[in-house]
Amino acid sequence: AHGEGVSQNDAMTIYWWLGAANKHDPNAMVCLGYAFKRGEYGLPPDAEKAYMWFERAATADESSTGKLFLGYCHKLGVGVEKDSEKATSWFKKAAACPTPSSRARELLTDEGDETAWPEEIFSSDSEDESQSS
Repeated sequence: AHGEGVSQNDAMTIYWWLGAANKHDPNAMVCLGYAFKRGEYGLPPDAEKAYMWFERAATADESSTGKLFLGYCHKLGVGVEKDSEKATSWFKKAAACPTPSSRARELLTDEGDETAWPEEIFSSDSEDESQSS
């Protein structure tokens, strides 16, 4: 996705992510959800499609990232109506995964900021985004 060793090609990035997602790869599903949420890699911002891909990732396997992001969708109203109970349920599912995200565990304590989108998972230099796209 970043063009390491080759020039970056957004269309090919999406092509390979879609191929992997269609073979039930939850990481590719999360990447597609994130790309739709942010309107990146040549895709238009689309909160409903972002939600759809995060939901598929969340239900695909024991990966905590899809569950974490689906929780954020419910918490912040990204592609779905805001629902704190569903958000907390998904955060708990993420924290219960065999390799849970530390963010999921923080959100179940007083340490986590439930209003900030977890940008740092994807980029160390991204801006704070607490609004839905």
